[in-house]
Order: sequence, then C-alpha cells, then structure tokens
Amino acid sequence: CKTHGSVEPVMDKIIGKKVFRIVGHVLAANYLRVPSLSNQTLGLHGRYLYAQIRTIPDKYFVVHVYLVAKDDHVLDLSITNLFTTIKLLGNVLQYPCEVSAKWTTVCIDLVEVMRIYRGVQFKALKAVQVCSNMFVRTLVTSDTLFTPKTLPRDLDLPVTNNRDIEVDYDWHAIPPPGAAAKLSLPPNTIDIPSKP
Repeated sequence: CKTHGSVEPVMDKIIGKKVFRIVGHVLAANYLRVPSLSNQTLGLHGRYLYAQIRTIPDKYFVVHVYLVAKDDHVLDLSITNLFTTIKLLGNVLQYPCEVSAKWTTVCIDLVEVMRIYRGVQFKALKAVQVCSNMFVRTLVTSDTLFTPKTLPRDLDLPVTNNRDIEVDYDWHAIPPPGAAAKLSLPPNTIDIPSKP
C-alpha cells in the first residue's frame, strides 16, 4: 500500500488491534491507497467489499472505491460525509455516508452498485483509497454476504461481557436495502434516508 500525508499505524484501544490513523484538513493530501500505484489494479472479483472504519467526530472523510465494469470503464465510488444526496458526475458516484464514531463495518455490494447506479456489470475491484479523517482497520473482499454476527476471523471485533456485537459496533450497507426503488427520482440524484 501507499501512504501520503498524515498516516500512521497506531494501536486502537477500543478493539486492541493495530490500525491506521489518517488525519488532515485536506482530504486528498492524507490517504492510504491499495495498490500503491494508480496504474496497478487489485483485480479482485469478490462481490462484497468490507471496510472497517472509525470516523473522527465533526470531521469530513472520504473513501474512494474504484470499480471496473465489464466494458473496462472505471467508476470512482466516493463514499463521504461531504454530501447528502447520491450524484453521478461522469465516472464519479458521490455517495453520502453518515457513520457514527463507533467502529463500523461498511459492507459494499459492488455488483449492485454497478447495476443500480451505472446499469452495467461489475468486473473487478481496481483500487481503494482511504482519505482523512478516520481510522481504518481492514479491507476484505468476499463473495459471501456476512452479517455482524457471522463475521470471519479477518473481520472479527472483540465483544466484552457477552454483549451483543451490535451494541458496541455499527454496520452500514451500501447500497441500502431497497435502493433500486429510489431510481424514480430525478436522473443522477438519489436521496438517502437518514438512519432511524
């Protein structure tokens, strides 16, 4: 991976795991990217991308997920708290995402993102760039749709005193269930309902 700006490995006291802390006022100047070079590709075909992140309260953040379609066009899925509506601008899909300051597993259905918002078939995950301001633990692809209670070892989060995992941690699905029904809104704009 490539790091740029204020990115450092730290031991997170909440989960007791080594994570990366990415901070800075200019989001694009502080990031962690896999693979290192922009002309390289991960070439991963798993349907789901799981990202475990913890945002910094009252700070903006962005995660760029670069998806390749069957026709080899690349979509930049920009997951961020900078915007309130989904908007497709050229090859960039601005996707609003409000997450709490808890450790959150973001589950991205790459097949559905391409189908719903671009109308094309997903081919591969090209790259991921995680920008400030957040902590990131791991990025994992899989063809298996996990739930908070069925996470594999690579995504396992510690739970104390036999508490329910959903008490200590959050789960965020992209797109949310029923997202395809939102397509009747004006072209290139989709409202995201706020969390209950």
